[in-house]
Amino acid sequence: MDIVYFIIKHTPYWAVPFGMISAEFSYIYWLKSFKKVSVTFFVFGVFCFISLLYYLIGGGPDAAVDNLIWFFHQI
Repeated sequence: MDIVYFIIKHTPYWAVPFGMISAEFSYIYWLKSFKKVSVTFFVFGVFCFISLLYYLIGGGPDAAVDNLIWFFHQI
C-alpha cells in the first residue's frame, strides 16, 4: 500500500509528462488510422488527467494521501 501512497504523493511528476506524451501519441496514431492504439493512449491520458485533478482537489501531496487513507479506513 505504501507504493500507492508514494504514487499519489508524487502525481505531478509522472502524470503531466505521461499525459502529454500519451496525448501526442494518441493524436499521431489517430491520424494514421490505428484506432485501437489511439484509444489506448487516450484512455491513459484521461487517467493521468483524473489523477492530477484528484491531486489538485485533494489538497496537494500530504492532504491527498491523508484523504486516501481516510477513504480506505471507511471501507
